[in-house]
Amino acid sequence: SVTGVQTCALPICLSLNASIVNSWTGGALDFLWQSPGNWSRSHAPTANEDALITTSGGADTITVSALGQQARKVTFTDSADTFTFSGTNTFSFGAGASSIPGAMNISSAGSTVNLNAGTTFSSLGTLQVSSGALNGNGATLATTNFNQTGGAISGLAALTANTSFSQTAGTISSGALKLVSNGTFNQGIPASINVSSLEVGGSSAMNFAG
Repeated sequence: SVTGVQTCALPICLSLNASIVNSWTGGALDFLWQSPGNWSRSHAPTANEDALITTSGGADTITVSALGQQARKVTFTDSADTFTFSGTNTFSFGAGASSIPGAMNISSAGSTVNLNAGTTFSSLGTLQVSSGALNGNGATLATTNFNQTGGAISGLAALTANTSFSQTAGTISSGALKLVSNGTFNQGIPASINVSSLEVGGSSAMNFAG
């Protein structure tokens, strides 16, 4: 489907702010993002398409495990579902407002997830980074729960954890970073935050590693 506003002045019609929706069908029965048979347009989403994922089983895990995957924005409708990056893969979020109310897991050394400076998340339940790389490229990232046990996060302009922030291993690096936690905040060794300037805010008591 295509959503947007269309204006016509014969013989030309132009679609303004149109978005192309590529909907999850699960037809390939493998729960892999890159499988063409899982999508309504018979291909994995492109950089100009909005990925809409509605599952029927509940608590499903959709896995990206291939290079060159992308979408303008990603919308999950079920908070029980998990979006996972595993194996060797690259994924690029565009400038749309994504919604992943469940969990997003970056779990393998071969994973590279790229945000866009305009990438936003209207909803992001739990962000779990245990390996691989998350490249912020100036994006502002807000999540309910943040848990980093490995991997490298770089280039975020701001990171907000509304309920809990935990970093027990891995690195966070950028130029200037605004770090906000409104719940629990814990950082342990050997985790590290390497930035040129750090603004810390929120309502939680913050426990930094020595």
